[in-house]
This record gives sequence, C-alpha cells and structure tokens, in this order.
Amino acid sequence: MKIVFLGEALVELNHSPRHQTYGGNIVNRALYLARLGGSRAINVSYATCIGIEKVSMKMLQCWQRENIDTSLVKCLATKFPNLCFIETDNHGQRHYHYWNKDNAMRYYFSYGPALLNHALTNNDYGAIYISGSCIAVLTDDDKTLLLTLLDAHKKRGGKVYLDNSFRDDLWSTRQAQYWYEKIFPYVDIAFVDLNDEMRIWGSSRYLTQRYIKWGCREVVFKQTKKK
Repeated sequence: MKIVFLGEALVELNHSPRHQTYGGNIVNRALYLARLGGSRAINVSYATCIGIEKVSMKMLQCWQRENIDTSLVKCLATKFPNLCFIETDNHGQRHYHYWNKDNAMRYYFSYGPALLNHALTNNDYGAIYISGSCIAVLTDDDKTLLLTLLDAHKKRGGKVYLDNSFRDDLWSTRQAQYWYEKIFPYVDIAFVDLNDEMRIWGSSRYLTQRYIKWGCREVVFKQTKKK
C-alpha cells in the first residue's frame, strides 16, 4: 500500500533542555508509519513545502533517512518552514508558540496542484492523510482546490484519512466548522481528538451523529488531558 501525508513541517525549539528538533502533526505520523510499515509493504510519501536554506535541507535529509519518499516535497527560495517554540511549565504542561504564519506550506498549491494531482492519479496511492491544521494553513482558494483533488481521488477508489487537529492561531472555530462540513464527507476514517472537538463545536452533543451524517465509515476517538 502507498500512502501520502499532506501537511506542514515545523522547526521545533524546546527549552527544557534547550535543543532544536523537527516535527509537526502530519510529518510525525508519516515518520511513525514509515518505521512500522516497512515490514508490512507500506510505502510512505510526504507532501509539503519548505525553503531551500540549511534548516529545510536538514529536515529533508532526515525524512529521507527514515525511508520517507520526498518526491512530493516542494522547495521555495523565498519561504521558510514554521517555527514552534515549546515551553514546559512547572506542572509539566507543554505550551506551543508559533512564529511563521506566512510559512512555506501555505504556498504548496501556488504553482498548481500538478505535483500531488499527478501522484494521486498515476502512482497508485491507496490513501491520503491530512489534518485540520493542514487545511487551516491553506488559502481558501487552495482549500477548494484540495476538495477537488479529494473528490477525484475518491472516485478512483482511494481512501482519505483525516484528523481534526485544531489550532486557533490558524483559523477561527467558525472557519473550521465551515470547512470541516465540506471536507469530512470525503473522509473514510476520522481521527477525532475530543478536546479539539469541544473547541471547534463547543459541545459533545450529537458527536457520533455528526460523523455518521457526513458518511465517515470509521471514527477513532482520542481523549487526552485538557490543554
């Protein structure tokens, strides 16, 4: 099986102890599956947009060393990946601070959807995995473009996996509700963080009914400590 993960990459700075790492909701999932799926004939690709500076190139090399296919990664000379500072308080609670709102991933479709569209059409990808933060970072025109790609992918028999991760620095709850109602009907398996669900919809009422109405075939709920 071939699966492509679409979403932004982060340069992470952690002050306890202070060090730099690379992460991001989507790329972490791609990395875990690449490590676990090799023996199960699962091939992982990652679609994102980064810069061409040293940090971006080091990220690219890290992904390649993890046997992640990076042929769908775009590199832009004038843009940079997002920067995230992770602060841990005295109670062990982690707080995330993001700097680069105008990050490279926002421009993944700026030069047309040909790269990802061609891959989904001609490379036998069985599934695409996206997240709420991936949708949020795109312009509204590119969100609509993503819908078109998902529609064509589904018509070819492909699967769509999506998690509902919500970042209020990227969009409002009203925007998230609007676009989730458009995108989730294409989703085969929804990975739902219950805390994010409460932040988006304000209530857990009709939780299961909402995803049934949208046509999701399977819903995986995750309960974590409140942020």
